[in-house]
Amino acid sequence: MVMNRLRFLLLAAVCLIVPASTVRSAPVPAARSGLEQVPETAPIVLHIRGIQGVHDRLVELMKQAAPDVLNKFQMQIDDFFEKGPENMLMGRKLRGLAKDGPLFLVVTSLPKLNGPIPEQPPIALVFAVNNYKEFRNNLLTEEERKNIKDEGNGIESANVDNKPLYFVDRKGYAVIAQDKEVADSFTKKIAGLHAKLSKEQIAKLTASDVGLYINMETVNKEYGDLIKQAKQAIEQLLAFAASADESQRKGIAFIFQTIEDIQTLILTAELRPGGAALHLQSDIKENSTTASYLQDWQPVDLNKQLERLPSDQVYYVGLKGSAALYKKLAALFSNLPPAQFQGLAKLMKELVKDGPDVILSSGSFPSTGLDAFYFDEPTKAVAAILEMYRNMDLEANSLKKKPEIKANAVKHGDFKLHEVQLTLDLDKMAEEAASGRGVDGKKATLEIIKELHSEQKRVWFGTDGKTVVEITAPDWKTARKMLDQYTKGTNATKAFREVCKGMPARTSLLGIGDAVRLWKTIKPLSAAGQAEIKPSPGVFAYVGLALTLQPNYGGLDLFVPLTAAQEFYKVVIQPEMGE
Repeated sequence: MVMNRLRFLLLAAVCLIVPASTVRSAPVPAARSGLEQVPETAPIVLHIRGIQGVHDRLVELMKQAAPDVLNKFQMQIDDFFEKGPENMLMGRKLRGLAKDGPLFLVVTSLPKLNGPIPEQPPIALVFAVNNYKEFRNNLLTEEERKNIKDEGNGIESANVDNKPLYFVDRKGYAVIAQDKEVADSFTKKIAGLHAKLSKEQIAKLTASDVGLYINMETVNKEYGDLIKQAKQAIEQLLAFAASADESQRKGIAFIFQTIEDIQTLILTAELRPGGAALHLQSDIKENSTTASYLQDWQPVDLNKQLERLPSDQVYYVGLKGSAALYKKLAALFSNLPPAQFQGLAKLMKELVKDGPDVILSSGSFPSTGLDAFYFDEPTKAVAAILEMYRNMDLEANSLKKKPEIKANAVKHGDFKLHEVQLTLDLDKMAEEAASGRGVDGKKATLEIIKELHSEQKRVWFGTDGKTVVEITAPDWKTARKMLDQYTKGTNATKAFREVCKGMPARTSLLGIGDAVRLWKTIKPLSAAGQAEIKPSPGVFAYVGLALTLQPNYGGLDLFVPLTAAQEFYKVVIQPEMGE
């Protein structure tokens, strides 16, 4: 249980200690990306990979995942792509576009926000076209076409809703702007955004169905004073909050420091044949405070390592640990008030000496799972964990009585295992977790805790001289089966491999979970309907979440396979809809 709790605290702390990060993509020729048409000084750029193409990929994905939903909303979806949001095009047509050609919404400079009325940002739309005139003429009404005016210098204008709209033909691309000065900037030779971004960034942005680029250096320069004011306001609120502690203040300081240190942000969404993917990545300034947290991180192939864990578990987590991370966590836990954190801080300091590396975890509910920890000195690590159990604080760990420890209880294969039996105080756990949420809040929290934990928890932990394992199970027969699966390796199911295909090949943190069973567990805390969730036996709706960290970069990936979406729709959404 100690290592189980430690693992979750490790994951939570990683999210606080390190910022978000990049996934390397195959390079694409920069000159064909369309980004050469976008000024490199643009602080914000929205990319769409072909309006019709995005429509077709979305419809195809919905047809496979939720055909009933598509049948109900097909007309609205078609109208949205044909007429724009809230019929914005008002009968105008988008014709002459290059198939799957990019569309860019370019904010050419950031508006001032310190006045009584915020400025409207100057915006240009850049379309990849096969025929500029066909595009322009279909976008304008017949009356508007009659009044097209040559403004000179390659700019045309037309009155739309009694306001001038400016057009520029860039030979394969059409530019539209409401401001003549913005339009004029596109008649000149442009230093394109493609020259500012790396090939990997270009590939990720332009391969997306929808992508957003933000130049955070420009944002921080323009809005630096406002960001500082926001930080000061939050710090003042914390200063007056009775429940605030030093860790919260440090967390706020770290978040704002990270914002200051980020150079660029890229957020993308992809509609793939096998599922949907979201991606966030950032560049971090070299030699910055945030970069210092990333200097010891290198991504590894966690996909293959997680395949060793027992099959058909509700969740899997892999984390690339390091001595530097454990040292930072020991310092963090030392500053937290509860006694359980002081015990963990002491354990972390001991484990630092043992050369921590990769952490693997898997589990189901209630209280079943196998975790594997890699250390240079696994025997010493096991001794430190045993000592932790012996000195476990009952109050801090919500125990009804002292742990019952059997040293050297079992030898199985090359593994020598200690056994610990814990008696949990589930009511106390619920009371602490639901503090301030009243009787109903405690009741809902207790329901979740009973899903997660058994009152009696048996744990076996030890090493084979190579790996430290901790197994939680109701009996040794179940624990032995999981250990045998781990020793054998290659336990991945088809659903598991399917989600791994959509994740980055090398990551720092990889989590895979069954969306149906996880939602069933946390549903009591939500405002969702009362329909009972009945997971299909032997079917797992795995989705993946990955954090990739390396020097000066960070990235976050979410992948929902088509099969997981289908299962979630069938088991969760349809019953809620009464179908």
